[in-house]
Amino acid sequence: MQVFETEALGQTIRAEITRLDAGLDVGVYGGQRTHVGAVTLAEADGRCRTLLREGHRDDAVSERFAAALAARFGVPVCVRCGIHYDGIGKAKIAAILAACEKLLEQVLEGA
Repeated sequence: MQVFETEALGQTIRAEITRLDAGLDVGVYGGQRTHVGAVTLAEADGRCRTLLREGHRDDAVSERFAAALAARFGVPVCVRCGIHYDGIGKAKIAAILAACEKLLEQVLEGA
């Protein structure tokens, strides 16, 4: 397993990448409380399916990671994502998404 980390709003967000015989299994977690908020499966051809828990918005990250990794490596990718911060607004959400984009760049370069 490879682990990549970044920081957003004083909290760690981490990506854990496990190479399978035929695909990638990815966990993206962080903030103030890790959890499972969304799961996205991306096929090597770019098709994605997402399960999103009610009241969560983690699909914004899981879908981005799954699609980018499937395109880069040409394999199926499963991404589980759970990033939580209490009481945040649009500006802080934008900062978290920007940090996740930097994390994805690290993963794409190092996985």
